[in-house]
Amino acid sequence: MKSKSWAAIGIILLSIFTLTACSKGSDGDSASSTGDSASSTAAPASYSISGTVTVDGVALQGVSITLSGDSSATMATDASGNYTFANLSAGSYTVTPSLAGYAFSPSSPTINITDANQSQDFTAASVVASYSISGTISYSGSHTGRIYVGLKNANGSAIGHGTSIASPGAFIIHGVIPGIYYKLSAEMDIRNDGTLNADNPSGEILTITITGASLTNQNITLTDPASAAPVTPTGLHINPGDGVALIRWDNMTSNYKTIAESYKIYWGTDVAATSGTPVIVQASHNMYLQSIANGNYYFKISAIAGGTESAASAVIGPVTISAGTGVNTVSGTVTSPVTPSGPLYVGLYAGHGIYYITKITSAGASQAYSIAGVPNGIYRAFAFLDQNNNCLPDSGDVMFDTSGALPVVINNNNPTADITLSSAGSRGNVATEHWIYGSSSGYILNFTVGGMMNLPAGASIASGQNIPVPLDMQKENFSTGGFSCPVNLGTVSPSLTDSYRFDVSYYAGAAEQMTAPVTAVLDSFAQNPAADATNIPTFSWSAPASPPAFYSYYIAVYDATTGNLVWYYPGSTPFGMPSTQTSVLYNVDGTASQSSLTIGTKYDVYVIVMDAYLNTAWYGFSDTPTTAAYSGSSDEGVEGSSSIVVTGSTSLSGVVSTSTTLTGSVSINNNIGVSGSTTISGTVNITAH
Repeated sequence: MKSKSWAAIGIILLSIFTLTACSKGSDGDSASSTGDSASSTAAPASYSISGTVTVDGVALQGVSITLSGDSSATMATDASGNYTFANLSAGSYTVTPSLAGYAFSPSSPTINITDANQSQDFTAASVVASYSISGTISYSGSHTGRIYVGLKNANGSAIGHGTSIASPGAFIIHGVIPGIYYKLSAEMDIRNDGTLNADNPSGEILTITITGASLTNQNITLTDPASAAPVTPTGLHINPGDGVALIRWDNMTSNYKTIAESYKIYWGTDVAATSGTPVIVQASHNMYLQSIANGNYYFKISAIAGGTESAASAVIGPVTISAGTGVNTVSGTVTSPVTPSGPLYVGLYAGHGIYYITKITSAGASQAYSIAGVPNGIYRAFAFLDQNNNCLPDSGDVMFDTSGALPVVINNNNPTADITLSSAGSRGNVATEHWIYGSSSGYILNFTVGGMMNLPAGASIASGQNIPVPLDMQKENFSTGGFSCPVNLGTVSPSLTDSYRFDVSYYAGAAEQMTAPVTAVLDSFAQNPAADATNIPTFSWSAPASPPAFYSYYIAVYDATTGNLVWYYPGSTPFGMPSTQTSVLYNVDGTASQSSLTIGTKYDVYVIVMDAYLNTAWYGFSDTPTTAAYSGSSDEGVEGSSSIVVTGSTSLSGVVSTSTTLTGSVSINNNIGVSGSTTISGTVNITAH
């Protein structure tokens, strides 16, 4: 933010003069007429009231200043925190500042103008208790670049409080919530691409405690790290389209930092994937759009770090580049606010690596498109104009803001999906989180800023209700232009009248302000959540009594003792589980941190309802497994009262008696009440007759 400056106070000088009437005598000479002299009239005096608004000694922009009394007017403070009401006559006035989240001193002073201009400054303070962390970043190495400073967990993950500075020097993080934090970390972005990389100079201070006062003198010295050895990339996946291949892979990371400097994509018609020209992609990306003629191809990828290339991944192929084989065609019009200077990419995303995409080489500002061969399903549409023609969605490109965009539902209907691109430099969003666990409940606000046409270098929440302001947001670990910050409101409920202003700065040097309203506060909780007693449980629930117009489900499982997240599902879909699904088997996707839950250990489980604007309702309950799940393939009888979870394809034969619960995909032979060979999926209760 800019330092305090003062507005120049203009003085209006009044010239008072007298007009003397002259007339000609009868002899033609000029003469003074004593009977017709003109009276002298003075113009009314004009004055001003001006001043500056600051918070923590820094100019505060966008404060609404209201003038009342003998005259009325309203204006907002400029980037330097200044305001001026001019052309005022002598009289009595009241000046009142206001901005959501702040209290002002003085609050509403009366100012009397008699014969001179008046000044009135204001000091703003957050209504919600707000603290800061400040200090100095120093570095004596040869690199240059923007420096990110923020609070982090032990594993290096971002907490939400942070800032950035253009070069070594003083920093301050505003709006820090009281607590004990594992470390304060600083890192220099030597490529100036917004990537937190393992070869960036860095430093840290362990254990940061905020109680009832701000912290100062938190000084960090950056040092150059040892060169990281390149690691062979994993997760290479090819999504074919008509004349284009969407190539994706996993970012190779350590402690939430990218290891590679760049990735090298090999491709070709030969099984070694070497006949095509290799492509180098910077590590700030993990995708690439390769224009390619329809046909069969092979692909592999390597990583480069410290000038050394890793071994290439296993070859994938043959991959057939062509339109999809589904029965639907999705079509529509993409409208752009700018004249296209590069190709237009339009696609559909269903999660779990499922993309359908097309490329239009020469697009117009209003461009028709169609994507053929799309199977039935629920998709999110996406599109961007690749203005710099580098086959990547990045700074300078014109993108589709998907905030609040409803899904494209395809069911043998060949739907139309029109898309309007945005010229915004970035987008800010606030999503509400309403949670219930037993007799406790509360609210959380989740703030995010994402880059669109520009690459954000810093972001803060300048104003808003029920949060400390200003609140500096932290750079996200794996997002080149993303910032985020969660704020726990306790039992204070957000309101649909609440709105928040984001101040965003960019690498290119410009800045932008945007506002985001609260779009919903969900009371639409899933009902009757439950889990069976095994250590590979099936979680079940029923639909909310009053659901949003569109919603989906997620499941989160935490270790109740450590608070660590064990499983979050589904983690790679744009909409979660469909609203028609009301159960899921633990670790069905294989992404949980442990393959089965620990018997006797308590877990906190949340069934989450999410609307199209990312607002959520979390319903929590506890689950303590008591029974081991049955896993594998065998041929045996089951007797007595037991609970069995089958994770493979299992054949059970012989006697199934008393009360037995079978969950999974089970082949039951020769048991009571079932003749022949029967396959049962899901949860089955079998009781002896």
